[in-house]
Amino acid sequence: MTAFGFVWIIILFLTLVKNNLQLLVTLVIISTTLQSSNVFVVGGQGVGPQIITSIVFIFYILFSRGQSLKFNISKSIITSERTLILFIIYIVFNSIHSGTLVENFLRILQILTYALCFLAMESAGKVLDDEFVFKTIRKVSYFVLIVGIVQVMATTNLIPRYGFIRDLFWNDSVNNPEVVQFMWPHGSYFRFFSTYMEPSYFVGFSIGAIFYFFNYKERLNETRLLVLGLLLATIISFSSTGYVALFITAVMYIAFSKEGNNKIFLLVGSVITFFIFYFSFYNILDSVIFSKMESGSAAARRTWNLVALQTFNTSPIAGIGYKNCRASSLLYTILAELGIIGLIIYFIFILSIIYPIFSKKMQSIIGSEQVGIIFALFGVIVSQMIAVPDFDICTFWMWMNFLGLIKGRNEVKSLNGEKG
Repeated sequence: MTAFGFVWIIILFLTLVKNNLQLLVTLVIISTTLQSSNVFVVGGQGVGPQIITSIVFIFYILFSRGQSLKFNISKSIITSERTLILFIIYIVFNSIHSGTLVENFLRILQILTYALCFLAMESAGKVLDDEFVFKTIRKVSYFVLIVGIVQVMATTNLIPRYGFIRDLFWNDSVNNPEVVQFMWPHGSYFRFFSTYMEPSYFVGFSIGAIFYFFNYKERLNETRLLVLGLLLATIISFSSTGYVALFITAVMYIAFSKEGNNKIFLLVGSVITFFIFYFSFYNILDSVIFSKMESGSAAARRTWNLVALQTFNTSPIAGIGYKNCRASSLLYTILAELGIIGLIIYFIFILSIIYPIFSKKMQSIIGSEQVGIIFALFGVIVSQMIAVPDFDICTFWMWMNFLGLIKGRNEVKSLNGEKG
């Protein structure tokens, strides 16, 4: 057990002793941000706080709270809960068919745990207060930004990278300095990624939080400075994935959001920001966007996608099995691993999540907070399609957990004749 793991287990134990659901849900959310920390290291393989805390939370909901993991009440056959479970079932049967079930059993158990945690969050959302999600996202955003400032100071050698700071938030960097970039072995590293392994993972959090707060107009006056902080952190992540995902999500927001004033502000602000960067910081745009396709990183990612496409061609219907081919884009990864069938189920699952944003009537029914969560998820999905090829990435499941909480709360409101 790591030093961080010892502290985390103690906190988790005390939370269970106090029987505090609100604190336990908060720990689950925080655990999804601690991507670079391990609780245990077994045979060189780290076990992070997200999987452990999610398992504890599921059992807590099932046995301590006496609740069950039920699908949301809906007349629709296609719901995010049902399509998610269908996707997990397909992954299991696909792994059996490809003969890789034993080899990837723990990874399949991991994704099953995250799916069940999402369902458990719906149960928790029915009893938590209306302010819980907003307050939690705000607190976690401040936490990630503050730790990120420490990270930038450490990776630019203003403060030491070793000792307590590393062991608390980046203990996985000891054995994986090329993956967990806190211990970047090539000198000073001025990029913002906070508790995450690298900037392209961090931006899934920051872009999601930006659009959640921005769309939640009822509380926007309280979060304007926080949104600016998250935007600045996204900019100095210098992540091509982040810049493109931010742009595409903004375009999506302008096209479909019902918040007219917000759309005008976003459009004008985006144009002004682009011209400021183009004329004053062109070198940043050039290295991150314009010349990126000529870089060694882009060439490597194209090679990974090409290998995945060639793998897909060997088994186009069902693929070669979950976690057996990692491309640069989640799209190519799913094609190679799960085939056309898997890709169709995945797209149905994603559409079941984001479809409300295509209808202003649906946006009004579910409320601006849930719409903000959906835009947050859309931003993460875009980043996955660009260069985050993992269905089990922590940022996606963090926003799925928030979606579960909101859906649970809105289900209770709907039964009481209220809007979301």
